[in-house]
Amino acid sequence: MTTIPLIKTHCVRDLAWSCFGQNLINDFADIGSTDSVQSCHISLTEARLQWLQQLDQDPAPLVNYLKQIRSPRIGLYFEALWQFFIQHDAQLELLAHNLQVSQNKQTVGEFDLIYRDISTGHHYHLELAIKFYLNKSLTVKPAIFSSDFKHWLGPNAIDRLDIKTEHLLNHQTQLSANEAGKATLSRLGVDHVMTEIAIKGQLFYPLKINPPPLSVALSPNHDYGHWIHLSKLERIIQNSGDWVILNRSEWISPVYAAIAELTDRVKNPVSLQAILTVYFSNNIQPVMICALEQVGEHYREKLRFFITHDRWPEKLRHS
Repeated sequence: MTTIPLIKTHCVRDLAWSCFGQNLINDFADIGSTDSVQSCHISLTEARLQWLQQLDQDPAPLVNYLKQIRSPRIGLYFEALWQFFIQHDAQLELLAHNLQVSQNKQTVGEFDLIYRDISTGHHYHLELAIKFYLNKSLTVKPAIFSSDFKHWLGPNAIDRLDIKTEHLLNHQTQLSANEAGKATLSRLGVDHVMTEIAIKGQLFYPLKINPPPLSVALSPNHDYGHWIHLSKLERIIQNSGDWVILNRSEWISPVYAAIAELTDRVKNPVSLQAILTVYFSNNIQPVMICALEQVGEHYREKLRFFITHDRWPEKLRHS
């Protein structure tokens, strides 16, 4: 597979990482899937690399496409990036996206993407997910690290990796197998689809788990960072340089920005500690931060962390 290059335009960089970044899970058979659900087969070819580089030079088509998004939800943004890519790829044809499936006048599900691979003629049903999970296994007794999917929680401490994968495998990817789903596909002229999942994002390990141990179920090359309670923040910021607090819209791809663009947001360790201390005195949602290094006239991401309330995840669950 071709390596994702350095891309300067934020939304183009997000597109590259959304469509061609590492999966969290590559083989769904490793988590008990007994059907034909596969990880998305689309890869970064040389032709797609050239397209990304051209789009980086002139991102206006993507920027204009993304203006249609009426919600700040990262999942909708992620889906829109995929839609744009497939619509513009010479080897793929987008037949439908967010296609609702109804039965007895009630919606029973939705196909994220239906597309055709022009080179093979095969039709695909692709389900999409972008997730950021923190491993909480060391916060319970006995404090033994485990990569079991039930220990991976979303920042809100409600969403869990085991629940998400179960829903993907037993509901979302099964739409094409029921009569209502088949009827919906038939109206597109499609009588059979191959079912795929693209689950992207990043996993955050407890700070002491470094490097993360290999897991049979997780992709060996998945993107990862670490998380730490606020009271332990000094462990990661002492004797360090510049930091930035990331907005949710900046979670997908690594930070790369002109120094002038980030000047007002960059914090030194002292100011970062002060800001987060005040924040967690009134808030309980974790915060994603990023360590920066200067490369010429730009800042580039070095490390990424989630900082949590000292009682995460229990405080969130009981709030």
